[in-house]
Amino acid sequence: MHTQEEKNLNPNLIRINKYLVRAKIAPSRRKADQLINAGLVEINHRSAKCGDVIDPQVDQVSFKGRKISITEKEKKYIALYKPQGYICSHRKYPHQLNILDLLPSAIRWIWSGRLDKPSEGLILVSNDGHWIDRVTHPSYQVDRVYQVELKTELTDNQRAKLEKGIMDKGELLKAKKVVGEGTNINIILSTGKNRQIRRMIKHFNIEILNLKRIEHGIVRLNHLKPGQWRNLNHKEIDYFFNLTKQDKSCKLTEN
Repeated sequence: MHTQEEKNLNPNLIRINKYLVRAKIAPSRRKADQLINAGLVEINHRSAKCGDVIDPQVDQVSFKGRKISITEKEKKYIALYKPQGYICSHRKYPHQLNILDLLPSAIRWIWSGRLDKPSEGLILVSNDGHWIDRVTHPSYQVDRVYQVELKTELTDNQRAKLEKGIMDKGELLKAKKVVGEGTNINIILSTGKNRQIRRMIKHFNIEILNLKRIEHGIVRLNHLKPGQWRNLNHKEIDYFFNLTKQDKSCKLTEN
């Protein structure tokens, strides 16, 4: 077993409860702690304790006497900058640019929510469906920040309506917050409907000149350029694994 000081020096070390979540033994760290306290988890043939830190590449973890593992090398977690003009689809169309063309091949990629063809920006991509569900499902209410360039400014009344909610095709479209002044603003969503921002702005007959997602949870676009991607770090990956549901009545939608 390893100390917190060792954890600070070795990025491979993680707490045992996080390990159990990644290995899909427990749905949350709280449930993992319950399994540990019940004496069902062993590290190197010794009973685990809450707060224990392990190295997945060295330590042997067992649950109910059965060895468990996480195949970190097989799981990929990526932040992609989707350029304008690309679609998000597993189906290939002739003469159509697709985000799959920007990613390593031979991997069954899943993404965290579509950006439509004229939009650009951050998309979280993985081959871990369990993780993507936590990134995407609206019951976790993860903030997503969109940088929006408008042809004309919103009035104070229009901004208030965006935050209060607009009904469109039987759906309540609501911004968590609208920030910024002039024609360049940021719109923050915690749940998303299909083409939500475009539908909300269209309600006021205002043209969107550019729409870019710049943040998803703690993951930021930062210095990525269109078409580039990077591997997420452990902190970013664990942020979504550690989420707890906020609203069990929510249904999954794409934004």
